[in-house]
Amino acid sequence: MLISGHEIISGLTCEQLWAELVVLESLDQWSPLGSCISTQGDQLQPAASYLCVHDAGQEPIEANVIVTTFEPSELLSLTTCTTMATLEEHLLLAEHPQGCLVTYSADATSGAFGPAATFWLRHHVNTVCMRLQAFARGRLVE
Repeated sequence: MLISGHEIISGLTCEQLWAELVVLESLDQWSPLGSCISTQGDQLQPAASYLCVHDAGQEPIEANVIVTTFEPSELLSLTTCTTMATLEEHLLLAEHPQGCLVTYSADATSGAFGPAATFWLRHHVNTVCMRLQAFARGRLVE
């Protein structure tokens, strides 16, 4: 497991945060994924796949992103396939006295070995943790 149980508290309710997390254009605000192409609308959809660009820290690479679990306001799971690795990521949302508790977990498999793959995976997880925290906390209820 790359990371298990990274927790962030948002001032929004789970429903409000979910509504913003699944907007396709906001994906690059909480992950290294951006420029996603979809034929199914402007939001992530259950069992849908998207062709995106992954900001790998050096040169962007193509990524195929599949929504594997879509339980509104509760759980979003994505499988991201790139030439470097296949990532399984989970965003679990739960009610919290201050709003919504988001728990991020990620695991990966990779055919690439060595420092480049290790750096890439570490960069991905660190980027998600940093951006997700800013995304969730930056959306406080006025």
